[in-house]
Amino acid sequence: MNATLKKAVLSALSEKDETAEICTDKKDNPEPDPDLRDTENIPLKEDIHEYFEREVKPHVPDAWMDEETIKIGYEIPFTRHFINTQI
Repeated sequence: MNATLKKAVLSALSEKDETAEICTDKKDNPEPDPDLRDTENIPLKEDIHEYFEREVKPHVPDAWMDEETIKIGYEIPFTRHFINTQI
């Protein structure tokens, strides 16, 4: 059974236990729960780590961020700024 199929079977036949210990991988690193994954839009001029400590940690003390997936840039919602109202 390949890893993808094994993960699908485990997901389908198991349920979460909020009181269980943290699951770890083979190297003893904690495994993230994809259902709890979230994103934040942080003002560009603000330090990411300061924002995280101030705005996230007080509400979710065991939260962490994956430094490799941090994206810095602008978001331009075209439908909000460039919608054509002349129909």
